[in-house]
Amino acid sequence: VRSRRGWRRLRCARPACRRAPRMAVSKCAAQCPAYDPNERIWEKLAAVYPGSSSLEPFMRGFRDGGFQDVVQGFVFQRAREFAVACPDGSCPLSWTHCHGEYKQLFEDQMDRVLSGLDLSKQEVRDFCLWLKAETDFFEDDPEGFYPFLDTITAAEDFQVFLAVMFAEARRQHGSDELPPSDAASSTHQLDVVVPEGAFPGEAIAVDYLGVRLE
Repeated sequence: VRSRRGWRRLRCARPACRRAPRMAVSKCAAQCPAYDPNERIWEKLAAVYPGSSSLEPFMRGFRDGGFQDVVQGFVFQRAREFAVACPDGSCPLSWTHCHGEYKQLFEDQMDRVLSGLDLSKQEVRDFCLWLKAETDFFEDDPEGFYPFLDTITAAEDFQVFLAVMFAEARRQHGSDELPPSDAASSTHQLDVVVPEGAFPGEAIAVDYLGVRLE
């Protein structure tokens, strides 16, 4: 039996249920232990915003204006910490701590979304694994699973996080201070801690706001 989206199968061992229309699923669930609980979660999520993806409640949760204000406020307040020149390709330990706080914002928001949907983290993990298997099996993604995955995991990527912080730091310092398009050919005065082993007159390459300067 296919769902209203035309590709999800009803995992029920009873032949009668396999032949039954989709509207009989709720009755089937009470009779058939083989009915996949992820089907129930899909139905629950799909009913929140009829006609949209079952993942829409999560996407809207992260697009929520209040949450976006919190994220933007965090980035604005902490961006100045990233206007630091790094001469050896490494980065200050404070950046990784800041990234941890940034990720926590998204984890807390996910907790709020799950609370509103009355779902546990384990249920959502299982549902996502199931949805991925369905998507890969049918080689089709009508639910938008992979764009959803990119959205909810973006905060985990340290390089993506740095790009966000560098962009805000450049904005706060003024676009004329470090033009991204021709930064390598511009002249900038920076305070840099000279690495050990460097000698007077030696050229040192540094990373500053996501750009390599030499």
